[in-house]
Amino acid sequence: MRRVLVLVALVLAIACWGAWATLRSLPSGATLRAAMESCQIAKVAGREYALCPHARPFEQFPKHVVQAALASEDRSFYSHIGFQPLAVAGAMARNVLRTVTEGQVVVRQGGSTITQQFARTILLDERSGFARKFSELLLAPQIEAIWTKNQIMAGYLNVVPHAHGLNGLDAAARYFFGVDVTEVNLPEAALLIGMLPAPNLRDPVLQPDQAFDAGARVLVRMQEQKMISLAAMKRASSELHTRIFDRRLKRGTRDYERLEFRPYRDFVMDELAQRKIAVPDDYRLLTNMDPRLQAMAVDETANIAGDHQAAGVFLRPSGELLAISGSRDYVENSFNRAFKMARSIGSTGKIFPMLAAHEKAGTLDRKFPTRPLRDGQWPAEPNKRCSGNVSLQVALAQSCNRPFTWLAQELGPQLTTIVKRFGLNAPDSPLLVPLGGVETSPVLLARTYAAMANGGQMPKVRGLVAVLGRTGKVEVAANDNTTVPVMTPAIAKAMLADFRGPVENGTARASRSRYAMVYGKTGTSTSSKDALFVGITQDYVGAFWVGDDTPQRMTGMFGGGEPAKAFARVADAYYLPRANVKLASAPKVTAEHDIFAELRTLAQSHLEILGLATALLLSGMLLRMFFRLNPRPRKARIALQQQLARERALREQLAR
Repeated sequence: MRRVLVLVALVLAIACWGAWATLRSLPSGATLRAAMESCQIAKVAGREYALCPHARPFEQFPKHVVQAALASEDRSFYSHIGFQPLAVAGAMARNVLRTVTEGQVVVRQGGSTITQQFARTILLDERSGFARKFSELLLAPQIEAIWTKNQIMAGYLNVVPHAHGLNGLDAAARYFFGVDVTEVNLPEAALLIGMLPAPNLRDPVLQPDQAFDAGARVLVRMQEQKMISLAAMKRASSELHTRIFDRRLKRGTRDYERLEFRPYRDFVMDELAQRKIAVPDDYRLLTNMDPRLQAMAVDETANIAGDHQAAGVFLRPSGELLAISGSRDYVENSFNRAFKMARSIGSTGKIFPMLAAHEKAGTLDRKFPTRPLRDGQWPAEPNKRCSGNVSLQVALAQSCNRPFTWLAQELGPQLTTIVKRFGLNAPDSPLLVPLGGVETSPVLLARTYAAMANGGQMPKVRGLVAVLGRTGKVEVAANDNTTVPVMTPAIAKAMLADFRGPVENGTARASRSRYAMVYGKTGTSTSSKDALFVGITQDYVGAFWVGDDTPQRMTGMFGGGEPAKAFARVADAYYLPRANVKLASAPKVTAEHDIFAELRTLAQSHLEILGLATALLLSGMLLRMFFRLNPRPRKARIALQQQLARERALREQLAR
C-alpha cells in the first residue's frame, strides 16, 4: 500500500506541476478574449477548418436546441463556475486509480462542462492527458469571467465538432436535415446533440440504431428534467424513429456549403510572409473575418463574374479585413486577385481630384466645362448629363470626365502628390488620374476610400489578430494598426457627403440599399476592360471588380452594373432585420445564481489570479479526494489509538 500511496503522490505532484506550467502558457486577458471573439482558421492534426464562435447569437438558437444541450451535456451549466468541482475530483480520482492499476498515465473519465468543451475546441489540440484536461479547467473560469452564460452557450453551439468534419450545429442541421439551425425541431435537436461527443459513430445514415438510441436518450433526459412533457417526448421519439429508419431525414433544401475561408487564409499568410514569420504546422489563425460577409463576398464574386474573373473585399473603416474573395471559383483558380493584382481603377480615381478641390480654397464654388480638353473629343463623356458647365459634385455623381481633366490640368504635379499620399503609383500625366490612370488592387482601393469614413486616417488593412500554437500559446501577435493621415476630419466628412451623390442620383444608383445608407463610386476603364464599384456603409467599406486576367473589352459590363448591384445585395442581406428568427430564451437563473454576474465583473482584471486559484483549488481537492478514498491509513491510526489507550489503562491499573 505504501507503494501505491507514493505513486499516487507522485502522479499528483506531476499533475500540479503541469497545471502551473500550463497556466503560464495559456492565453489570458485580451488574448483569450480575442480567441473567443474572433473567427479562426485552424489547422490541427492535418485538418484545416474555420471556427466562428460569434457566427450566430444566442437568440437565434431555438429553445429546445439549448435545452437538449443542457440535458445531455451539462445540466448544471447555468449554476457552475465553468467546471463542477465534485465531478472533476471524482473523475480525476477514477483516472488516477486506473493509472495505478494499469501502470500508465491516461485520462479516461471526462466530466467536461460545456464551457470546458468550448475552451477545448477553440484553443487546444486533440491530445488526451492531464495537460489538456488541466488546460480546460484553468481556461473555463476565465471564459466565464469574460462572457455571459448565454454567450458561452452560443459559442459552443457555433463551433462544437460534429460529424463529417463539420463544426457547429448550423452546418450539421443543413447537412442532415437541409434546414437552417433556426428551423430545427425537437427530434432533430435531440439527434444532433445526442450524436455528441462521437458523432461519426452515431451517424443516422450509417449507424441508424446507435443514432436513434442517442437521440432517444436526450429526449428522456429532457423529460426527466421537466424540459418537455411525457407526451412531447413520446411524439418526438416516434418521429425520430420513423425518419431515421425510413430514410426520411432531410426535409429541407439547404445543402451544407463549407465557408470558403481559403482566400482569407492566403491574405493572412501573405501578411505573415511580409513580416518574415514562419507559421507552425499546427496553428490557429485568429482573424478579423466576418463569416456572413465572407460567405456573401464569395457568392457575389461568383455571381457577377460570368465568363470573366472577379474579386471582392470588405473591411472596416479602421482597417480590419472582414471578407475577401479573389476568384469566381477558388477550387478552379486560387489566384487571389483581390490583393495580388494591380488594375485600372477607372473613375473611382476621381476621389483624388475631389480631395484636391476640397484642399484648394474656392475650387468647389466653381463650375467646370464639359467641352473636350483636346481635339478629337478627348476625353469622352459617359452620358448626356455631362453638358454645359457643371459643379464638381455633379460631375462626380454623373462620372463626367472632362470637368475633372480641366481641374487636373490646373493642379498638375499637386494631383500626383495626392495620389502618392495614399501609397499608390501615379500615372505619368496628372490628366490620367481621374480617367483610370491609377492602377491598384481592390484591397488598396477599399483602403483608400476607407479614409473618408475613418476621419481622414487611411488604415493599414489587417486580417490577422494572432497566431496560436497547439496548446493555445500565442506564437505571433498582430503588431501594426498604424494609420496615415491623408485628409483632415472636416474634409473627410464633406467628401463622404459628396460620394452620396453617385448613389442617390448618379451612375451608382444600382448600389442603393433598402436598409442602409450607401456612399460610393463606380469605375469603368477604357473599352470596359475593368468594371468596379467601391462603396461605404456605416459598418464597412467594400469593393467589387470584374475583368479578365488578360485585359480585353467586356460587352455590357460597367461599374454601375453588376459590381454596384452586388454591393446592394450584400448591403440588403447584411442589414435586413431578421424578423422571422425564432427567439430562444435561456432557462431562468434563480437569484442565488446572480452572484456569478458579480464575480464576472470582479474577475475581468484578475484572470491570471483566477486561473492560479483554480489550479490550487483543484490540487487541494484531488489530494483530499485521494486520501479519503484510501481508508487504510485511517483504520491503522484508529487501531493504534485503541492500543495506546489499552496500554495506558493497563499501566494505570498496575500503578494502583
